[in-house]
Amino acid sequence: MPPWMLRYYDALLPQPPLHWDKDIKCAVTGSKPGRDFLLVAFGLQVGIMAYIVLFFHQFGSPIETSALFSLSSSFQTSLLSGYMVGLVFFQVVVVLWDRVAYVYTSLLSKLLSHYFLVVGVHIQLWLVLPLHTGVYLHVSPFLVGLYLLQCCAMGVSNPFSLRHATSAFKTLFSVYMAIPFAFEVRTLLDYLCSTTALDMQLWLVLEGIGAHLFLVKMQMEGRVQDGYILQGNMRQPVLAKFKSAGVYFMALVVCLLAPMIMFSTANPTTINNPVLHATMTFGLLQPDGTFQQLYNSEENESPLTTKVVVANVETLVQQVSFMEYSNDMWSSSPPLRRRLMTRLNSTEGIQWRMTITLKRAAPDGQQIVAYDMVTSITPAQRAKLMRMMDVSLTDESTANSMSSGILTIPDMYPPVLNVPAATPPTARGPYLPRAIQIQRSTEASGSFWTLSSADAWAYGNPSTE
Repeated sequence: MPPWMLRYYDALLPQPPLHWDKDIKCAVTGSKPGRDFLLVAFGLQVGIMAYIVLFFHQFGSPIETSALFSLSSSFQTSLLSGYMVGLVFFQVVVVLWDRVAYVYTSLLSKLLSHYFLVVGVHIQLWLVLPLHTGVYLHVSPFLVGLYLLQCCAMGVSNPFSLRHATSAFKTLFSVYMAIPFAFEVRTLLDYLCSTTALDMQLWLVLEGIGAHLFLVKMQMEGRVQDGYILQGNMRQPVLAKFKSAGVYFMALVVCLLAPMIMFSTANPTTINNPVLHATMTFGLLQPDGTFQQLYNSEENESPLTTKVVVANVETLVQQVSFMEYSNDMWSSSPPLRRRLMTRLNSTEGIQWRMTITLKRAAPDGQQIVAYDMVTSITPAQRAKLMRMMDVSLTDESTANSMSSGILTIPDMYPPVLNVPAATPPTARGPYLPRAIQIQRSTEASGSFWTLSSADAWAYGNPSTE
């Protein structure tokens, strides 16, 4: 290790005097490393956890197709995203580690916890979340907000003192005591990391007495400050009454009414929002952005179905079906068709593109949503498609029409879609993508394309699903 680094760590991790902990006065009054997570520092960590839970779906949409563990479904199913749980668990580990370093008075442990926090935060924001969502820090304001909160948590140091406390500290300490199991978890962790002759029960009793005496001390100081009012010389100010009784009253009213509102029709998430109209287009997407439409269809009836195994929280599942023949005749100007044939005969990148557009009654501004499916055309498909587009060549003939051969395109569309309220539709996993078959038919009035699912038999419906 270089000498400058040795000097740096010697200054950062000084050795305490020998037997310093034998002097009880020095041990009690001396400063300890770390931060006591009871005020600003602990509040920031809790705020970061709340920020992750509330805005996790704003960090980006998932790349994987499995909607059961996607960001968009975290607030729509009974399952939480594993990534969100991992981020919250990371914050819990940071809080526990810092508390252990504080109780053990270990500067080395505190330094290692800082390194762990710095490395972990950057791995989360620069590697884990971008790989999961494809969204990077510099393009997401919500990720920037999370990074700034982490920086503030690293920079704030606010030890908790029983000797110098204000009314704000009393309020924060009361909130801390009201959090379920927070006081017990901290007390048990302190007991595990402390050198003491007390057993666990006595330790819990003494900690409880200390916390209660601190609250009583703060109450007595408040009564001394408000002694003039409490002696009956004037009425209680309205603001003071609202800060005490008003807050408790509102909290109790919310606790009574919130469950009823959550499970009533006043909650918009409990109201069915069915698909009213669906359209589908299919064609070729050329490198310059030109879209050659081959097929389009629409469906006005999307009946309820129970064919798909869904979670219990999902109350509305619909089956959308389209007729196998296109609504419109195939029309393409000769120059456009010649250019398409030239590109099919070359190695330029051409893609199949299928778009499903869904229309529902709400929410405002999100009534119409679309889901795009794109896949590259293969050399074998190029050769067969060129033959199918040649109107002079037919493979099947009847009295009224002539038809080309059938071209099968594998893995073209997902059989099940999730349609959230405020985000674009996503493919539901673990269902495998399905294949489609296209064919060109020619009659006296012109040519048109047909599109059918190769798995239509699975639905008991000959139309395209």
